[in-house]
Amino acid sequence: MASGAVGLDSEAVLARFEAERRVLARMGHPSIAQVYDAGLDEDGQPYFVMEYVEGLPLHEYCDVNRLSVDERLALVVQTCLAVSHAHQKGVIHRDLKPGNILVTEVDGEPRCQTSRT
Repeated sequence: MASGAVGLDSEAVLARFEAERRVLARMGHPSIAQVYDAGLDEDGQPYFVMEYVEGLPLHEYCDVNRLSVDERLALVVQTCLAVSHAHQKGVIHRDLKPGNILVTEVDGEPRCQTSRT
């Protein structure tokens, strides 16, 4: 590994990245963006190749579409189910906030999508 990989030169960090990559590759939930590939670049920096999700952040989608409280809560429930699925796989999202939850429409119905941890 190149010496330019600041903070990533420990075997423990790389082992954790590899373990996370394996878990995320098996995630398989419709509200969690799929991981297609992962690895290290030529400088030793880890990367993920993920599904592209086109949508609006949760709070923007709710405001633009003037959703009722019940409709907003339905989207929160979707997100909670995705987070629960990740937790069951041993994955904890370390930056979960409305801006990291995108809402797309599938067959005219809103669907929340979260990214990886």
